[in-house]
Amino acid sequence: WLDNVPIDAAELGPDGPRVMLVDTATGAERSGPPVGPADLAWLRRWWPLRHPGDRAELGRPRCAAWSGVIGRIARGVALAADYGHRRAGRPAAGTLAGFRDGRPVRPIPDGSRDITAHVAVDACAAAGVAAGATATLLTTQRAALRALGLTGRRPALREADRDPAGYLAALRRAAEEAELTDPAGLGGFSWLVQAVGVPLPGSLASLDRPAAGVQKESLQR
Repeated sequence: WLDNVPIDAAELGPDGPRVMLVDTATGAERSGPPVGPADLAWLRRWWPLRHPGDRAELGRPRCAAWSGVIGRIARGVALAADYGHRRAGRPAAGTLAGFRDGRPVRPIPDGSRDITAHVAVDACAAAGVAAGATATLLTTQRAALRALGLTGRRPALREADRDPAGYLAALRRAAEEAELTDPAGLGGFSWLVQAVGVPLPGSLASLDRPAAGVQKESLQR
């Protein structure tokens, strides 16, 4: 959901970051107006552009959308699973992409394809904290699902003779788990988990360490 919340893309030019304008028929781009004050403040905090030609996706609308989710929770846990990145590893060229019928295509906003961009998950996490989240975890889908008990481990071959149907079911389940936790595929999804008024689920709370989560102070600045 978050990677489909509409956002603008900006590029750093000689006079500062400018919003990019796109021809909806051809995909041709040109530099537009300067980035507005609110988005400029977001850029400076979450995605600073350092070299001419560097690009960023202005994630402030996504932060607002996630903040709205957290603000509606009186007591509970919210989870966002999406392709994402953090401040230390923002891609210099941005992540705008297009898909049609499950295949990658040029990201031309002509209504014939899905346009998506990865999510600045740490910025959304900070927005959630500001909206009332009392516990936060940022991790990968691979780490989270393994903490929840998915291993992708194949069943023992001897089970094929003892229980052929059960063996095939377990083999299929192992293949599905392996696909969900593949670090080069779905396992690379970012998971943003935030709780309001309750602790993080026990199996995920064990991942709430600096190596797997986020520095608390970075969310509160």
